[in-house]
Amino acid sequence: MKKLPLKNNLRRVLAVLFLTLMTAAAAFGPVSVYADQEHSDVAGSGETVSSRPVGRYGMTPIRGSDVNDGTYDIDVDVSSQFFRIDSCKLTVKDGKMTAAIQLDTFSYSLIYNGTGKEAAKADASDYIEITEDKEGYASFTIPVDALDKQISIASFSTRKNKWYDRTILFDATSLPASSLRVTLPDFDAIKDGLKAIGYDTDKLDAASDLAKAKRDTSETAGSSSGAAVSSSEGVSGSSSESTATDKELSSDVPADTGESLSSVSASSAGSPSGAPAESGNAVSVDRKDGEYSIEVNMTGGSGRASVTSPTLLIVRNGKAYAKLYWSSTYYDYMIVDGVKYQNNTRDGGTSTFIIPITSMDAPVPVIADTTAMGDPVEISYQLTFYADTIGSRNLVPQIATRRVLIVALFIILAGAVLSFLTRKTRYR
Repeated sequence: MKKLPLKNNLRRVLAVLFLTLMTAAAAFGPVSVYADQEHSDVAGSGETVSSRPVGRYGMTPIRGSDVNDGTYDIDVDVSSQFFRIDSCKLTVKDGKMTAAIQLDTFSYSLIYNGTGKEAAKADASDYIEITEDKEGYASFTIPVDALDKQISIASFSTRKNKWYDRTILFDATSLPASSLRVTLPDFDAIKDGLKAIGYDTDKLDAASDLAKAKRDTSETAGSSSGAAVSSSEGVSGSSSESTATDKELSSDVPADTGESLSSVSASSAGSPSGAPAESGNAVSVDRKDGEYSIEVNMTGGSGRASVTSPTLLIVRNGKAYAKLYWSSTYYDYMIVDGVKYQNNTRDGGTSTFIIPITSMDAPVPVIADTTAMGDPVEISYQLTFYADTIGSRNLVPQIATRRVLIVALFIILAGAVLSFLTRKTRYR
């Protein structure tokens, strides 16, 4: 058989590598498409006036599932005095929210959900056009991820032909009380309580400042509970020594390794069938045993820490458990339904916990202990898991990242093998 020249072999190698890379790119997301030059300029810091903060201290995100279906007038807090909102109507249906916003100016032609830099690189089809409504206002409609949450948008100036960054917040306190399924914090009481101990709520936004306020209150009142602050932020008055039952999970249970949940160590052998938590307080789900993804929303605390969403859902004997990936390395245990669960991370990475999901589509009260402030502090949170968002485990960012690395390794190995075969053919 006639041997192909080396040049043809190299072409084959390059073609295979190109196809492999394109396949990997298609598997993990679309190729970015950039906007045209007409919408590629972003206003610099020297071209904008200083923005003001939006929202109030102690606000936590309110999702669509926490609001009854309907259309409501809602106040919008805006960071820029030049982006003036005349009115806004919030529409809630089946847990999804949209906002129809009227501006008092036609100075802008486009809106983008994100920063100005992101808008300049986005596809033009992602822009939201500002149009004139039947009342003669400049108006646009955007999806709303959550109320009482700072949202970044960019507006495109028709005169400057540049994107300008804005921060907006849809104020849940302006809605009728009957429209909400949750009770909002008493923000005036929070503000008064913090002012009473000498803290300016306009500047107090760090968890460390809150902890200092808590300790100062304790010393002033001669008490260890720090009730004035802990009630406003959900910080438990109890110490790090908890009376809750300590159910430590084995560190080899992390379900994103693909291992069976029955391979737990003796430390959790008391759990039925080796489940990652007590089966009695985990809600039942209509899914086969295995691993999935599920969206989770967290409220409470100072807002400085977060958990990954979607997160890993583990179904064992028909019961639902979640593996939570925290953004911080300082959480050492969680308490759910009176049971303590230890941090599964042992290598210094961000804290992870496998806990039972005791309720779907409703806030689950939990406590998480953090050492980020020096002394251990227990902080109260509410976790809401959404049953209609259950999907493939590959949607969990930590698992998807590992798949990308595996594909990249495969490409490297494939290239090395093809290179070896090419050299071997050359010397025959």
